[in-house]
Amino acid sequence: MYRVIAFDLPYHGKSLPPETLEWWKEEYRLHKSFLFDFHTEFGKALGLERPVYIGCSMGGHLAPDLALERPDIYRAVIGVQGTAHSGHSTEIWWYHPKVSNDFRFHAMMAMQSPTSPEK
Repeated sequence: MYRVIAFDLPYHGKSLPPETLEWWKEEYRLHKSFLFDFHTEFGKALGLERPVYIGCSMGGHLAPDLALERPDIYRAVIGVQGTAHSGHSTEIWWYHPKVSNDFRFHAMMAMQSPTSPEK
C-alpha cells in the first residue's frame, strides 16, 4: 500500500495565495534553491522517509535535478510532462518583436475567468 500526497507549489496550480498579501503587485521569481528547499522541507515536516517524488510540468523539469542533487533524500524521482531543455521554445513565441505587450497581458487574462476577483 502506498500513500500519495499531492500538492501545488505556493502560487501555482489550484493553490490559493495568501489573502493577506497583494501578491500580484510584486515580482514573482522562482529560484532553484527555493524549489529544492521547499520539497526537502515539505518531506521533513511530514516525516517522510526517502519518498518517491513525482512532478508534473515544472515539477517534471525539477525531477532530474532533485535526483542528481538530493539523491540521499529521494528513493526515486519521476518526471511527468517535463523536458530535458525548454530554453527557447516559449521565449521565441513570447518575446518575438511582432508580439506586443498588449497581447501578453490579454493572453494571461484569457486564461482566467472573467468573473474572477482581482486577488
